[in-house]
Amino acid sequence: MPRRYIVVYKEGTPASVIEKHVDDLKNTGCSIGHRYDSVLLGFSVTVEDEDHFTSTFAENEHIDYIEPDAEVTIQ
Repeated sequence: MPRRYIVVYKEGTPASVIEKHVDDLKNTGCSIGHRYDSVLLGFSVTVEDEDHFTSTFAENEHIDYIEPDAEVTIQ
């Protein structure tokens, strides 16, 4: 079952690093959703192979954090 995540990069991460990660993810069948470039620097991604995603990106020096994407509501 595909999982959705938000990948957030550390401030100052070069755009070329982020684009390489996006290309790598697309090549493994992932789909990139929204790109964040104002308050956050990163993107949302739908992951087909969660193990590959975790092993590839979890310990990357440029990534600040990765968290599950979720719907937010205000009441």
